[in-house]
Amino acid sequence: MNLSNNYTIEEARKYLSWAIKQNPSRLHELGHYSYSKKLIPMIKLLEKNGNNKDNSLIGYAYYAVGDIHDFNNAPLQAMSAYKKSLSFLPNDFATLREIGTVLNETGQYLKAKKFLEKSLMADPYDKYTMQELSCCFDNISNNKPPLYQEEDIFWQARERLAQSKFGDVLSLLNKNKEIEAAQYRACAYSGLDNCDGVLSEWESIGSRNENIRLWYPDWYFLKHTVWNSSSFWQILLKSVNNFKEGYWPLHDSLNDAIPFGKMYNKSNINKFQKNIKLFICYHIARTEENLGTSQ
Repeated sequence: MNLSNNYTIEEARKYLSWAIKQNPSRLHELGHYSYSKKLIPMIKLLEKNGNNKDNSLIGYAYYAVGDIHDFNNAPLQAMSAYKKSLSFLPNDFATLREIGTVLNETGQYLKAKKFLEKSLMADPYDKYTMQELSCCFDNISNNKPPLYQEEDIFWQARERLAQSKFGDVLSLLNKNKEIEAAQYRACAYSGLDNCDGVLSEWESIGSRNENIRLWYPDWYFLKHTVWNSSSFWQILLKSVNNFKEGYWPLHDSLNDAIPFGKMYNKSNINKFQKNIKLFICYHIARTEENLGTSQ
């Protein structure tokens, strides 16, 4: 895989044609390194090339970028990408819907209503647009607070992570003692190629007897050098009883072994933790046998 950023136009077209056909979760699983070194440079290359025949491809690629940010709960960066998508795909119902959804989630209800109504005009039968528009009307009628609050420091951190402003994240959360803050600092250290910083934050997290919720950004920003480090998995193994919910990546040899979502009763939590332990132990064995490769 060429990660030198010296791509040809045809390489960019081929890769982006593949990328836009993937489930959004698949592109997210490729992680931030692939996003920053391959997906974004290839989009920019086709933009700079200025061939109108590539407009549709660029538009759908930006839509995929928006989905990646949406997975990471960075709605402002998601909306920025969706708006770029719309500039290449005017009147695309899905892009209009996603912009409307983000506006709705961030409390901009009247603007959200306009975009969702435009989406419904473009495709009157899209059930997701109907659902979001209904939610928007409910928010307006009942003056509901938005899903994302401006004073939420962790939302601010996620938006900065999405912009690769890793130093800003460390400054923002420097003195915050919450576990979630440590997780976002670990993401930032990973983005800065500071693997010692990543492991130090996870050592701190693992030393506490508190619930830990791993989520999309934890895996998305994780460098392969940490993924392939036995020390990282050993830390997680020590903390296995503190994992009660969250997202864990699947592995081919343990397909569907790690459930996704909240665990509501003791029986399910025990099964969840048992499967996580199996998953972690596999990676300890893999990394100690030097089967992994680093980026």
